[in-house]
Amino acid sequence: MLAAPPAAPGMRTRSSASQRLSRARLRKDEKHARARAVILKAAARLFFVRGYAGTTVDAIAEKLRMTKPFVYHYFEDKADIYSTLCADAATATLSCFDFAKDNRDPVAVLREGFRRLAVANMEHFEASSLYYREPQALAAPARRQILKNARHFYLHLRSLIEKGKRVGQLAEVNSKLAALSIAGVIGFMYRWYDPQGALSREEMADELAIIMLRIAGARPASAPKRASSSPRARHV
Repeated sequence: MLAAPPAAPGMRTRSSASQRLSRARLRKDEKHARARAVILKAAARLFFVRGYAGTTVDAIAEKLRMTKPFVYHYFEDKADIYSTLCADAATATLSCFDFAKDNRDPVAVLREGFRRLAVANMEHFEASSLYYREPQALAAPARRQILKNARHFYLHLRSLIEKGKRVGQLAEVNSKLAALSIAGVIGFMYRWYDPQGALSREEMADELAIIMLRIAGARPASAPKRASSSPRARHV
């Protein structure tokens, strides 16, 4: 096979310049994403502790030890920050069953999905609490997107429960009430969850998966086994 002729010098120069430009754009995009993530993390804490009205862009900038123009470079205003936090958290938490294929064992999907749901809510527990606590502060597009995600979550969860009932893996529970009750377990985590508590994230996820699976109608044999733990009292 004949080798391809070498590229002309001008072509190599244009290709090299294009690659450098692509790398520069990638670094810029990564820097932009990191800065937004830092702002969102600081804002989540302030919104969680102080509420929407009690949090200002000044306070966010002060917490970051940056200036207000730095914050405004990445977000339009406080409402933009709040809505972004809520929408991102909703996407992370309400998509926990999207990994599953239609032909999978419904109880296995529920078990894994509940673990994912618990872990996602622990990872985003400050931000994910905001749209439960102060939904009126959400911008209209974010509110619509979160409601769309929530409907998707409930319909997917109910369909899995109904499938589990049809194949005899789950007891005859009301799938609507079960789904709402499961959402309640997670929705109020912000009132009691302590990231520094005695249970590790993995242990907490396992415990919550057991609880939610039983609400869904799982029989004892279907629920995952708990990891062995110390006989002393444990706090969440």
